[in-house]
Amino acid sequence: MVEEHCAGRLVWNQPAGHWEPGESVEQAARREALEETGWQIELTAFLGTYVFTPLPGHTYCRLCYLARPLQRLHEELDADIVQCRWWDPEQLLSQPEIWRSPLVGEALKDYLAGRRLPLQSVYADPSLLDCCQPE
Repeated sequence: MVEEHCAGRLVWNQPAGHWEPGESVEQAARREALEETGWQIELTAFLGTYVFTPLPGHTYCRLCYLARPLQRLHEELDADIVQCRWWDPEQLLSQPEIWRSPLVGEALKDYLAGRRLPLQSVYADPSLLDCCQPE
């Protein structure tokens, strides 16, 4: 989990971010984990898609993966990240006031319930990544 600043307070979140042009969703997940935690990871399963609309006109759609840590490559974290820390899922689940959003809890509940979907649940044909880019 990563501790980060959000709306003037410190909150905990799963490593998350945006995906860059030309990058697959899985590549984005691995890159964001490395940038926010310093850990190189191996994706092991797809947990699910989580949607949250905190304000009218603002909708977040998260694609959550499960991963195995391979090795810590560096201590440097993204500027927005205060620290990263391993948590006991039950302990974090009992503290919703420190979550960035309700999506943190929903993903934790699914994880604890044993939800594991194949990585192939997300269709990501690399040959189609640039199909809609302007010439």
